[in-house]
Parts: sequence; structure tokens; C-alpha cells
Amino acid sequence: MVYFFTVVGIILIVIYPGLWSIFMIVLVVITLFLFLKSSSFSTSFWYITALCITFYSAIFPFLTFANKFFQDVHGTNREVGGNLSSILTLAAMFMTPLFGLLADKIGKRSLLMMFGSLLIIPVYLMMAYQFGKPTIMNDSDFFHISIQFFGIDAAIPIYLILPMAMMGIAFSLVPAVMWPSVALIVDSSKLGTAYGLMTMIQNIGLFGFNLLIGFANDYSGASATNPGGYTPGMWIFSTLGFLGLFFAFLLRKSESGPNGHGLEQGMKK
Repeated sequence: MVYFFTVVGIILIVIYPGLWSIFMIVLVVITLFLFLKSSSFSTSFWYITALCITFYSAIFPFLTFANKFFQDVHGTNREVGGNLSSILTLAAMFMTPLFGLLADKIGKRSLLMMFGSLLIIPVYLMMAYQFGKPTIMNDSDFFHISIQFFGIDAAIPIYLILPMAMMGIAFSLVPAVMWPSVALIVDSSKLGTAYGLMTMIQNIGLFGFNLLIGFANDYSGASATNPGGYTPGMWIFSTLGFLGLFFAFLLRKSESGPNGHGLEQGMKK
């Protein structure tokens, strides 16, 4: 069976050389799943993997064009767009270890992942439809930041800080809980394989959704003269947030049953 798919893959690459990367990815995935037994990993692991794909695909593809989006849709300059994008990194620096400590303390890991995924759903729609933006922007509608040592002097629209802060919380919360949860679900003898498989599938998702979002923006003619062209892509990101919430719910349902792995348990006194 593996040889059959290999031959088919080579033929397709020869016929359609421009799509070689897609065919190679499909071939690797098919081969991997043929070698992996269905019982190798629990259902909870696959739910976490699905959450990993949807969550990261709702974050990283947006960051690839976030600066341009803020300029075209919200009329910011490049510096302000960069400052808004940096909120995610700033939040992760301080909040990720705190969320990790919280998960260790109280458990409820799938519930925390549900909350993080829930935060993603409204974020992109708030930015796409300019939720909370005053009709006339006054000086009081901007958050002024000035750090002379770093050469930073910017006025950030306050109405954009809220959705980016929500995204920053989600970006800190979900990874802080998700990756350590794998160690609780998968046997230590398969942990390296599990993390490798999860990372591979995550990057395949990022590859696919980067193409999809790029196609959506091009098809809709997203630009400064047509800011509404970004809206379909924003809906795709919000849908990914909903799917992440769905998989986190399935994870919670699976872990709440008799076959749970202790994800919902906190520190034992």
C-alpha cells in the first residue's frame, strides 16, 4: 500500500510539478497514518491535536499580514501596526507561566482550553467590523506610548487594544495548557512520537491555512482601497476559533468519563 501511494505521488509530481509541495505533504501524512496503528494514541490525544491545528492556524497566518491589515483597514501606520502585533508576544512573556501554574493548581485543563478558544471567535470580527470605533477619532481615543530609549513614540487606537489583548490572553492560555497535557495523555514511551506527530500536523495546517487566507484576500481584492476584502479571511479565522472550542469541548467530554487521564485534576495535597 505504501509503495502504491509513493508511485502515485511521484506520478502526480511529474504531471503537476508546480504542486509538488502539496503532493509531498499528502504522501507523508498517508504514509505516517498507514504505519501508525489506530490504537497507538487515545481519542483525547487526537482532540488535542485537532485543537492545536485550529488554534495556531487562527493566530499565525493572521500575523503574516497583520501590519498590512491594520494599515489598510484601520488607517494606522507601520509602527502602530507593529505595536499592536507585539501585544501577543508581550502577553505570552508574562501570562504563559501564570496560566501554566493555574492549570497545575486547579486542573480543569480542557475547560481552560475551551475558554482560550472562545476568546478567538469574536476577536477577528471585532477588528473586521471596527467594533467600538468612534465616528470621529479624538486624541482621547488613542493610547499614547513613548519610550525614548527604544525610539518608540506611537498613538494606538484604544478600540483595537481590546481585541488584541483578548488574542494575547488566548495565545498565552491555550499553549500553556495544551502542550503539557500531552504528557498526561500519552505514555512516556510514545511521547516523542506524539509531540513530533502533533507538530507535523500543526505545520501542515499552517501551510494550508496560509494558502487559504492568501487566496481569500486575493479573491476578495483586499487592499487599502477595498478594506472590506479582508472580511472573508476574518470569518475564516473566527470559524477556526469555533472549531477549536468544539474540539476542546469534545476533549472535556472525553476526559470527564471513566477513561480520563487526569486532565481535570489539579495538584494533590
